[in-house]
Amino acid sequence: MLRPPLNVVAIISAYNEADIIQAVIAHLIDQGVSVYLIDDGSTDDTVVIASAFLGRGLIGLEQRDRGNADDVFSWTDVLRRKEQLASTLEADWFIHHDADEFRESPWPATTLAEAIARVDALAFNAIDFHLLDFRPTEADATAPNADVRERQRHFQPAAPWNVKQVKCWKRTESVDLLSSGGHDASFRGRVIYPVKFVLRHYPFRNETQGARKVFIERKPRFLPDEIHRGWHVQYDSFTPGMPMQWSATELTLFDGPRVRKEIIERAVSSEAARWLLQRTEMLTDSVRSLEQERHQATETIAALEARLGHERFARDEALRNARAQHDGVLAARNALAARLRETYDSRSWRLTKPLRGAYSRLTGQLEADEAVPAVAIPKGVQWGDLARVTPFSDSWGTDRGLPIDRYYIEAFLRDCRGDITDAVLEVKDPGYAHAFGSDLTQVDVIDVTPSNTRATIVADLAVRESLPANTYHCFICTQTLHITPDIRASVAGAVQVLKPGGVLLCSIPAISRVNYEDGGLSSGDYWRLTAAAVAWLFRQEPDLEEVDIRTAGNIQSCTAFLYGLAAEELPREVLEFQDPWFPLLHCVRAVKR
Repeated sequence: MLRPPLNVVAIISAYNEADIIQAVIAHLIDQGVSVYLIDDGSTDDTVVIASAFLGRGLIGLEQRDRGNADDVFSWTDVLRRKEQLASTLEADWFIHHDADEFRESPWPATTLAEAIARVDALAFNAIDFHLLDFRPTEADATAPNADVRERQRHFQPAAPWNVKQVKCWKRTESVDLLSSGGHDASFRGRVIYPVKFVLRHYPFRNETQGARKVFIERKPRFLPDEIHRGWHVQYDSFTPGMPMQWSATELTLFDGPRVRKEIIERAVSSEAARWLLQRTEMLTDSVRSLEQERHQATETIAALEARLGHERFARDEALRNARAQHDGVLAARNALAARLRETYDSRSWRLTKPLRGAYSRLTGQLEADEAVPAVAIPKGVQWGDLARVTPFSDSWGTDRGLPIDRYYIEAFLRDCRGDITDAVLEVKDPGYAHAFGSDLTQVDVIDVTPSNTRATIVADLAVRESLPANTYHCFICTQTLHITPDIRASVAGAVQVLKPGGVLLCSIPAISRVNYEDGGLSSGDYWRLTAAAVAWLFRQEPDLEEVDIRTAGNIQSCTAFLYGLAAEELPREVLEFQDPWFPLLHCVRAVKR
């Protein structure tokens, strides 16, 4: 089983960083990290620029109300707020991040999130960073207005008071940022990974911005109490009028591979790294042993499943034979009863009644029609385990195995896997796209809920203005349309996102429990459709040229689904029997003109 990706959140504080905030947020999202932004009262376009990322990796944006203290910068308040967020936000790891820095993995071709996951797998819970302070040079002043990382290529090592950069940690009950002024995240049981990650810091981007930042936006606004604690010393050497450019000869040209090589070599030479290598070997041996145990367990399970399947087949065969024998006897008895009743109702039987009466008086025997009771076809059902008014599962059978409707949906997508290629859009998560798709160039996720961190598009299918147009080769829209109030508008929106010739793969329930996830009885579930209704709905959409509807289910699979049973609990022949008079759901393959 693949290890699930970690949810990493960078908590950024910003004040007037409009020229760099877009690149910083975009970099983190590209590195697999979500962002929460605290704006400390910016007077430029920082908030406007950052807002464009809401729902696309930016999970929160708050603007701090500093009351009347417009000319005061309280780093204490910012750090306390970050400590609070680290206790309340849903995440596996956190990064205490600034708005003018870029953090990177020490390993090439590895995203920041992947590298943090590697550290997590080795049972470490904190990460230190190797800080590089990039400075503008004379050459940068004439460079084109590109990404600051391309424009400013020269750096100087971190100052001694800035070397400690333990600013990434695994979720814990509480973290202390305040004691160290934000340089050293402290918490109980901390174990720092011995290899530092890369931190590229760009506090100054040009002379104008640098002078404004130091002499207007920072130094005059620092609190005396924080200065007394030894904070904010980074600007002590700057005086008004001094140049905010450096000579390239005083700096080092950035070479990413060389920097990473030096970080690894420095770590390997340490005692902690040697301990890490030993621990890695131990973990590798443990993993190898666990893999062998898993393989043995898999073989045991396969043997048990084969035996169970054989016994189940034998049981089912015996049950079928018993049922056939029972049905045969019942049919013969009913046929005899019918013939007997025909005899009793016949004219000849009525005409011979006096003779039979005389015979019975002479012999002392009852008449035949008095001795033989009427035979009725038995009524009633042996309910067994189904004699209940609540289901076995409240969640469609997910706690018992594969839900029965998902069995049919996955069979449908498997048949249509040739359509799931190129650029694909899916609702809520990309699971089906990756499971059944091939040659994927782009996979996006759409959801109406901004809190879904997997969603790359936050939009309502019924609101066409919120949707992209002519973008995707395939849209996988399973079990969604019935929870939208305006179902016709949602179909039109689903077609809008497709390229010409694109394919919509859709499923709609014909029967199901009420959806409890999106509002429940009041607003979360609206429609159950027949095949005729599905055909009418999709053929109202003028941009579709081909609509193929597949109906799945039968009386037994529908009943089992409502009871919350899983697909594994039904025989395959039951699942595969399709009865259009008792549909469980409809699957639609529609092609855009």
